[in-house]
Amino acid sequence: MPRGRPRQFDLKQALEAAMLVFWSEGYEGASCDRLLDAMDINSGSMYSAFGDKKALYSQALDHYAEAVLGGVEATVNAPGSPLAAIKKFLRNAENFAKQEDCKGCLITNTLIEFGGGEDDELAEKARAIMTHMIRVFEKRLKEAKSLGELDESADPKALASFLVSSVQGLSVLGRSGVDASVIRHTVRTIVAVLE
Repeated sequence: MPRGRPRQFDLKQALEAAMLVFWSEGYEGASCDRLLDAMDINSGSMYSAFGDKKALYSQALDHYAEAVLGGVEATVNAPGSPLAAIKKFLRNAENFAKQEDCKGCLITNTLIEFGGGEDDELAEKARAIMTHMIRVFEKRLKEAKSLGELDESADPKALASFLVSSVQGLSVLGRSGVDASVIRHTVRTIVAVLE
């Protein structure tokens, strides 16, 4: 039985390219021609490898989340003081948001673009990623409380939600191009809540 022509492109590279287009231009803003050009493939190859545009976006979001969550978890779960690890993560988030070409967070961008639809699978996926991030922070904040790094009255679950929503807000500020001093003062305020 004859076999089809072997794939002539790197799936991971093509997905990374699509992710960058979606991250910069959003789902609606990213035309198929723009995606194909960035991925350096034709439409037949795209449909064969990834499915339609929405399926491609879903896979690009998975690709982004895998990279981002890996970095978040590595920083937040670093050995030593839980509070010091969280503060380091906040400094990283500040530096990211202050970048001149900050595109925001693809998870947040997805929620903004698709969050209005209650049953939209992309919004559901983004919400699940956010929920996972909250759990990562909650676990570390519970450790911080047990070590006496947080006040006895601190609520780790509420603080975790506050941190994740604050960091998502930072990414929106970064994407909007606000002055770096606004981002710096925002991070100082977030840190002050933890102290």
